Amino acid sequence: MSCPKLTIMEPRRGSSKVILSPNGKRLVPFYGFTENVCAPHPYSLTEPDDLDFEAGSGKSVLCSTIVEDIDSMRKAGLASLAFFYFDFGDDKKKDRRALLSSFIFQLHEQSDSYFKILSDFYSAHRRRSQLPSDDALTRCLKDMLNCPAQAPIYIIVDALDECPNTYGRPSPRQKVLMLVEELVDLHIPDLHICVTSRLEIDIKTIIRPLATHSVSLHNQRGQMQDILDYVRSTVNWDLGMRKWTAEDKELVVDVLSQRADGMFQWVVCQFDVLRNYLPGRIQYALDELPGTVDGMYERILQDIPDTKWECAHLLLQCVLVAHRPLLVEELAEFLAFDSKAGPIPKFWAGWRLEDPEDALLSTCSGLLSVVEANGSRIVQFTHASVKEFLTSNRIAIRGNSISRYRLLMTPAHTIVAQGCLSALLRLADQVLVGPCPV
Repeated sequence: MSCPKLTIMEPRRGSSKVILSPNGKRLVPFYGFTENVCAPHPYSLTEPDDLDFEAGSGKSVLCSTIVEDIDSMRKAGLASLAFFYFDFGDDKKKDRRALLSSFIFQLHEQSDSYFKILSDFYSAHRRRSQLPSDDALTRCLKDMLNCPAQAPIYIIVDALDECPNTYGRPSPRQKVLMLVEELVDLHIPDLHICVTSRLEIDIKTIIRPLATHSVSLHNQRGQMQDILDYVRSTVNWDLGMRKWTAEDKELVVDVLSQRADGMFQWVVCQFDVLRNYLPGRIQYALDELPGTVDGMYERILQDIPDTKWECAHLLLQCVLVAHRPLLVEELAEFLAFDSKAGPIPKFWAGWRLEDPEDALLSTCSGLLSVVEANGSRIVQFTHASVKEFLTSNRIAIRGNSISRYRLLMTPAHTIVAQGCLSALLRLADQVLVGPCPV
């Protein structure tokens, strides 16, 4: 019995992907903002390939395209599909249990046999009165995958590197890797598994031996064309760039598309910088642009005024260790505490910000972003690569103006805990001195 087809992917936005077409031919469609061009792949299905990419290359965009492609097969009754996106900024998308629950829920709607398995599973756990264990959820998923006479099953796992590997024995990421091993060991011929991830050491060690196909997608012509299309679209439609001359626009298109090296995040960061320049200074700005994503983040940190660096560092620490994404108002509240007042920071009402969102974004422009989530405005890193850079050893060897921004877990947890303790003590004082409620 053959093994399921496991494809490792950490692709670049707009780069190629590897799938199996219904007639068994291997294809490499190029996807992106405007491209959808299929071209035959020259390799046979039995030849392994290598796939190796960096943070910021747009893996989730590619993964979404894969999902859309297979979903059309699912709607035609030709396949079953389950997908899961790990997200470093969302606690609900960080572990094996979340992945298992999502897969089971998605699959149960796609087959009467899957539905019956989940129904029996539900009854066996006393109709929600008994919470199933991770092992029980794993057995339920395996029962679904082992159903006979079902359509081919496609399981997509995106951004495995965003699953935490910093706590727990085994860590959340190790538990997911063990699950992938278990699914491959089922030897189900019509099970196809695709994992997108940066190949960090622990991921590479487990996944590479399991993979029947892994492909290097560096410098694919599709991804380069998509970056070119993205840059051209941005300079023509961005409100801040419409006043640029045609010559400046074409210069930006040429320089960014040629120097991007497949990294969409690098291009996005460059636009954040270029928007701040007057039209006549575009040539100068392009000459000064860093050549890598790390270099881009270094430049952003260098541009933070010395008068704001402590505030910026504090905000970054809070976002790093927060148990859940912080609201704009919650994060801004930390800036109203004087951490130099002693072990317990002193709160100053006069330090509260009139426009907290503008203050946060202006202090950490390019590093933090504000997004809408369930009707609330929350703060997160602009990209997973920001967090990875700020917590890496690479930043520690830079000059002091850069290395001082390095984020360490223990100091970050300490300063957040001190701020929370100060807030609780302040509330306690208000209760003690306030009027008696009875």
